[in-house]
Formats: sequence, C-alpha cells, structure tokens
Amino acid sequence: MKTYFASFLFLLAVLAIASAATLESELANYVERNETYSVEVLTANGTNYSLIKIGGTPSLVFNTNNELETTPAIIDAVAEAHSMQRINALRQTEGFQNLGMHFQAVYDEFMLCDETSKPVLEPTMVDYYSLAFGGNDPRIRSAYADLRAHNASLHVLFAELKTSVDRMAGLNGKALYDELGVMVTKSAESQVHLTNYSEATSYLRTYFGDDFAIPAKNVFRYICQLGSTSMASFSNDLSIRSSIPIASDIATQIKAGTEARSPKAGLRKKVAELAVDYNNAMTKVNSAKKQFPIGEAFLSQKQNELTTAFQRLNSTNASNPTATLDLIKAFNLTRDSLGATIASLERQYPAYTEAATAVDTAKQTMAAARERFGRNDERVTSFQTQANTLSNRFSVAEDGVRTGSANATELVEIKAIALNITGSLNSLAPKENTVDYVTIGVIATIIVGFLGLIVYALKFRKKSAPSPSRQASFARELREIR
Repeated sequence: MKTYFASFLFLLAVLAIASAATLESELANYVERNETYSVEVLTANGTNYSLIKIGGTPSLVFNTNNELETTPAIIDAVAEAHSMQRINALRQTEGFQNLGMHFQAVYDEFMLCDETSKPVLEPTMVDYYSLAFGGNDPRIRSAYADLRAHNASLHVLFAELKTSVDRMAGLNGKALYDELGVMVTKSAESQVHLTNYSEATSYLRTYFGDDFAIPAKNVFRYICQLGSTSMASFSNDLSIRSSIPIASDIATQIKAGTEARSPKAGLRKKVAELAVDYNNAMTKVNSAKKQFPIGEAFLSQKQNELTTAFQRLNSTNASNPTATLDLIKAFNLTRDSLGATIASLERQYPAYTEAATAVDTAKQTMAAARERFGRNDERVTSFQTQANTLSNRFSVAEDGVRTGSANATELVEIKAIALNITGSLNSLAPKENTVDYVTIGVIATIIVGFLGLIVYALKFRKKSAPSPSRQASFARELREIR
C-alpha cells in the first residue's frame, strides 16, 4: 500500500487529455488539498480495482481505466475483498494466533480450580463447615451460596467460550466478527462471575486458609484462588475484533464517500475540460490577430477578458459549487463571445478587403478626376459628394468589422457603389471633346429666333410698299407742286 499527499493543482497538460489521466491526476478531482489518501489494489470477481482510503476511511473505488465505480454490486464486491484481505492479515497476527492458547490456559485453570474446590462446595460440607468453623456467622452461608451460583454460571460460560474458540477457526468476514463479538460479551460476563467468585473464596479463606484437611471426611483439598493473568491475556486478544473490517460497513462508507465527493469532482472535471477550451481559444485568437489585423485591438480585449474569467474559475478549486457554476457560466459566455467575434471576422473579412480596395480605388480615381477636370467641374463636384458619402458609410462599416458586428451585405453594397463611382469617373472626357447639348439648344433657339425676325421684317416691308397706281398718282402730285 502506497500513501500520497493530495495536492490539487489544475495542471493543464495533465488534465487536458482525460483518456490518458493517471489515477493520481483523477484523484485530484476528489481529494481536498489538506487530505491524505492511500491506494489499495484488490481483486474482486476476477478484476482489479483500486480502493481509495481518504484519511484512513474507505471512500472511493476506481477501475483499471482510472474511472470512478458507482455500481453498488461492484462496490459491495470490492468491500468484501478488502474485508477478506484484512481478516487474512489478522490471522497472521500474534493476537489472533494466541487467542485459542490463552483461552485454553484460562479454561484449564478454571477447571482445576473447580475440581479442587468441588468437595467443599457439596451441600453436606456447607453445613459441616458452617457449624465447625463458622458457628452462627451468616456470612459463611451466603459465601457458600455465592460460590455455588457463580461456579455454575462459569461452567456454562466457559463451555460456550470453548465452543466459540473452536468454531472461530473456520469463520470469515462478518461471521467471524459476530463470533468474536459473542466471545467479547461472554468474556465480560465471566469476569463479573469470577470477581464475585473471588470475593466469596476470599471470605472463606479467613476460616480455612489456603490449605486444610478434614481427615474424618477424607478431604484434603483447598478452595483455590482463580488467577487473573490468563484471563487478562485472553481479553486482550479479543480486542482484535475492533480491527476486523466488515464488508457491509465498508461498502456503506464507500457509497457515502462516492456520493459526497462526486459533485465537486464533476465540477473540477468540467473546469479541466474548460482548460482545454481556454488553450484552444488562446491559440485561435492569437492566429486571428495575425490574420485579421483590423480586429487585433478588439480581439486582445476579448482575450484578456477570457483569461481573467478562466483564472477566477481555476482558482476556486470548486470549493463552493454554487459560485463555481456561476463562474463556469461567465467563462462560457466570454469564450462564446470571443468565438463569435472571430467567426464574424472570418465571414466579413473577404467582403471587407474587397470593399476597402474598391473604396480606395474610388478615392484615387476621384483625386485624379479633380486634377484632370478641375475642382469647379460640376461633374467632379457631383461625384465628390457621392464619394464623401460612401467614405463615411465605409468608416461605420469598418468599425463594425473591428468588433465583429459588421454586416457582410453592407460591405458588398459599399463595394458596388465604389466600383460604380470609379467606372463613372473613368468614363468622363474633357468638355472640348464632348457635345454640350445645353449650349447647342441655346444657340439653336437664338438662330431660330433671328431667322424668325428676318422673315417677319421681310413680310412687313412687303406689306408697306406702294402699289403702281399709287406710285403714278404720287408722281403727278409731286410734279404739280413743283
């Protein structure tokens, strides 16, 4: 059996791969930092199991895959195997091996004492000794009565003890434990009777001494004083009963330990799983910061939040299950938020780069148009207004990309507008190479108006010219005047 000091550390490299967990790393989920535990390998129903004693108490059972066993039948079988192993070990102890020998010494001593004392305990002898040595002393009669009563009880008890000692050699487990319990009880009862027996013989000795003889009755006996040394040794041997583990009691302890420790262990395993998530998230976010420079600052902020959430969770060691559950929830939310930001960048970044390129091209084309056509060209002014509006719209979308909240559709629309502006600007030509339909319209109107005036003037002149007869009359009048 090997003993370890439990040190609960969330070593990510160990706990990250559950399938490769050692028994020690698995036990870190179940054993508190200030507790010690021992591991005892047992075979039950042909399979090896590890019985874990925490602070000396059987508490958990693990299979060869270092998985906790919760099946009652398996726990019962392991408890039985542990009990048998301990009993077999106890059989090799000096106390167990001396049990029969020490009882035999007690039994032989009692039988010898009984044999030597028997003549003086016969009814006729009681009367004789009472008259010859005790006179009218009433104590001597009660002493004889006590001797006879306790002697009879001791015969019964020692006979039963001898039967138990003989039967004990073939017993195991709870049967052996129960038989030893019977022996402990009868041994204690024997001690009471022996004490009273001793008191009675002690009183009689004041009359008879240790040795006496009644030649007339052919009695050469003495009332023995039963020694206590052998009985004390036998009683001490019986103390091994407290060392015998009872399978049913062990199973009860294991089941209770399993039930009590599993909730925290489950939380600690969950934290170990989240440690894997944390490592994966750190790897992914570091890669994303390189892949998507525009989101680096926001990703770093999210990364720091996740690190803080995990550190808080990891430091609790699931000492408070309710608080740990809250911290797990907070970690999950932070991790998911970071994951959503990265996923958004992955979705939006292609559209963003295309939109950014299109907007930049539109700006460059706009600058070239201003140089080519002049800032006062109304065409350039119109497109400049459109370009400014597009630039503002793109800035808002770009902020959304940084925080993972942009809309890819918006970026596609911005790209389309930018391409349209660029195409329109590229199709502009200098004014001298273009037809100014407005000017043509004005000139045409002027020409048409002028032609109209000419036509009108001609018509008016025609109408106002004198007729030939009128002209002749006018000539005559003129000559007459002259």
